[in-house]
Amino acid sequence: MKLFTPLFFAFLLIALDSQGQSVPQGMKYQAVARDLKGQVMANQFIQLKISLYSDPVQRDVAYVEIHKVYTNEFGLFSLSIGEGISFKGSFETIPWSSAEVWMEVAVQTDDETDFITISDSRMLSVPYAFHAATANEIIGNAGDRSPGDPYTKIWSLTGNANTNPARDKLGTNDLADLVIVTNDIERMRVLQSGDINMVNSLRVGRDLDVRKMSTSTRTP
Repeated sequence: MKLFTPLFFAFLLIALDSQGQSVPQGMKYQAVARDLKGQVMANQFIQLKISLYSDPVQRDVAYVEIHKVYTNEFGLFSLSIGEGISFKGSFETIPWSSAEVWMEVAVQTDDETDFITISDSRMLSVPYAFHAATANEIIGNAGDRSPGDPYTKIWSLTGNANTNPARDKLGTNDLADLVIVTNDIERMRVLQSGDINMVNSLRVGRDLDVRKMSTSTRTP
């Protein structure tokens, strides 16, 4: 049986350029292969099975792939997780943003028939490049949100920052009334003409400045 000593494990956080370059489907993994005596396994072929799953109890495996690599004179090998021979699932469906992802690494050498697990642990750092693949999307039903074009994407229910009153607006961009509701009941309506109709009383906490007044005479 051979022993593997992890030397280096890193995620490549590849920046997306302004042209909308797609997120790369791969993570770099490197390690040094040693036998049970601690001797470096130099210049040898080995096979590795990478399993990514989201539930350590139920082992809800999302993706499994196989790699065949060749060690150098120092026993060092490297591979890209996500670019091996797919054995189960799809790399694109790994739940990076919705669950904690665990990774199991198993090895098989020429004189062994079964894969032997050498590492099985939670990935402590989220591969942000892959998580970012869904960060530019608004999750939810299409009817729950406005397209928000051309400037802002969405208005937050808890307030918004960095707004520009010269371009950021709340309302309609067609010839239609704007209706304000509470409890799904209309309380105020801004007519397409600019007039404002209110259903109930208006309370003014400070001064009310009326720029133009008109009076009417009613005949009892």
